[in-house]
Amino acid sequence: MKNYLLVVSILAALVYWAMRAQIATPFSIFLKGLSIACLAVLAWQQRHSWQEMLLVVALCFHSVGDVLLDWDRTKLFLPAVGTFMLGHVFYLITFWPNMLALNALPSSKKLLFGAILLYGLAMAAIIIPHLPKNLFAAVALYMCVILMMTLAATSANYRNPWIIVGAILYVISDSLIALDTFVRPLGMSAHLIWPLYYAGQMLIVTGFLNRNAPAIAWSTAR
Repeated sequence: MKNYLLVVSILAALVYWAMRAQIATPFSIFLKGLSIACLAVLAWQQRHSWQEMLLVVALCFHSVGDVLLDWDRTKLFLPAVGTFMLGHVFYLITFWPNMLALNALPSSKKLLFGAILLYGLAMAAIIIPHLPKNLFAAVALYMCVILMMTLAATSANYRNPWIIVGAILYVISDSLIALDTFVRPLGMSAHLIWPLYYAGQMLIVTGFLNRNAPAIAWSTAR
């Protein structure tokens, strides 16, 4: 069943991506929501603790946010931002019990932690001056929350790196959205937003569900 759900999720994401050149239709919006909703069902079926339950809630918020953003990007932009932000809050709470103190992280993770933090600050410096006044507070708060989520994923003590990779891909996708929306149109580069976002979500989910499986170990050098 888990393989079936993953296949349906990937196919829905691919068909949605192929339809992005067209005006949003009820079918394309359905596919967009379905791709993440299938990941939520996958997490539900493999739940072993309250953390998987939080993961399901996070994915449900993201699925709703995806639908809102395509349904009416102008009128529903702020509700979509709020919904995505709640999704990140639940991701953050999901990762929280497995987080290590910064001084306990291996050197490789410390460097990555610092690089992500610098990237977030740089993107904020680029984007924030271009934000409309009516969106300033919501978008600035969202940027803080997604950065905190990614740093939490980075500092969590998981055996595989896929959760971190997924969180980073998600941040890059959101950076492209912000640049395209508030700074200047990205042209063809905007077509990378969806695959980066979906790959990020899929890696977060599959990585978390397999977080105790043997995988590439991070260096323990200090």
